[in-house]
Amino acid sequence: RVMADVGDGQSLAQSLSTFSAHVRRVRLMAAGATPASLCLLDEVGMGTDPDEGSAIAAATLLALSERAALTLATTHHSSLKALKYESPAFENAAVEFDEATLAPTYKVLWGVPGRSHALSIAQRLGLDPAVLERARARLGGEALSVDELVTQLQHER
Repeated sequence: RVMADVGDGQSLAQSLSTFSAHVRRVRLMAAGATPASLCLLDEVGMGTDPDEGSAIAAATLLALSERAALTLATTHHSSLKALKYESPAFENAAVEFDEATLAPTYKVLWGVPGRSHALSIAQRLGLDPAVLERARARLGGEALSVDELVTQLQHER
């Protein structure tokens, strides 16, 4: 049985926010998951406060790891990428990204968490350089160090 939470199911007519739509689908998925289930979650934990969304997403993924045969989830939440180090039930993978063209190569890199590339993409799309400079300053050294570590891991593969 394949179950999926993919896309944005928000509805103004039903007073359903992006987050509410995801929660509805994930609730049904978690309730119906069996050892024969494949669960697919795209951008799990999105549409709300990032800290709360990633906490709910982590708890959901942990629950699905106990119920479903396999769960595949995409995320930009760094804390979810760390689940691999909390439980042997998790693994990271990323789609390789060509830094020169700022496009995915569609090669899967197992064991390596992905990077967002948001600043590079925003720069290529012409976002004001002053805005990008402020964004880099707001990230601080720790966020950049993690990003550099992921880059190094990707190059080693």
